[in-house]
Amino acid sequence: MGSQQLLLLALGLIIAGVAIVVGINLFNAYYDDQLDSLALQKLNELTADAVAYAKRPVSLGGGGGSFTGYTPASLSDFIVSVTASQSDVTINVESADLASDGTPAAVYGIASSEGLDETGVYDHKAKAWKKVKTKKDKSNNGNAYGHNK
Repeated sequence: MGSQQLLLLALGLIIAGVAIVVGINLFNAYYDDQLDSLALQKLNELTADAVAYAKRPVSLGGGGGSFTGYTPASLSDFIVSVTASQSDVTINVESADLASDGTPAAVYGIASSEGLDETGVYDHKAKAWKKVKTKKDKSNNGNAYGHNK
């Protein structure tokens, strides 16, 4: 083999190695994002269930205007904790699967009888909680989810 062929072989191996590393990083970023999205989806489902419980009369197994006594259905892939009071409920959701940095996808939500008031997501890169949505946030034209009307 000539030196030119060895140089091309080495260059080919370097390019293949870089492509593999970039592919793994893209997969990890996508996986982490999907875990967060799934945890947010479960939080929204649990919030809707909690609000329905609070609005349901006591005679029908509800809270009769209170979140006190709300217990969510068990979820197989998530760890859920609930703190309920008369006027609001705080729901924490953690995935059983770990993100690429070894921490679970985690979200929290604070809801009143009108729905989700505040949502936060654990930011894996910053290693801190990030408030995502707030009903009281005026920067999103009063829309709880920040979408344009």
